Amino acid sequence: MVTVAEPLSDFKDLGPVVYQESKILDNEIHLLCVHDSREKKFVNFEAYSFETGKVSRIQWDYVNFDSHFRY
Repeated sequence: MVTVAEPLSDFKDLGPVVYQESKILDNEIHLLCVHDSREKKFVNFEAYSFETGKVSRIQWDYVNFDSHFRY
C-alpha cells in the first residue's frame, strides 16, 4: 500500500475512473473515485470532501490489493 500525499500534476497518471459515488463520511459529503492504472498495475482511491475541499488518496498495487481483498 502506498499513500499519496502530494497533489498529482496530471490526472491521466491515475488511469480511467472505474467507479464513482457520493457518500456521507464523518458528516461531510464526499465524492469517492476509483481509478485503475493498468499500465502501472495500480488501483487509486480518492475521496474529495465537498465541504472542506480536502482530498484523501491511497494507492495499492495489484498484488497487495488482491492479497487483502480477494474472496
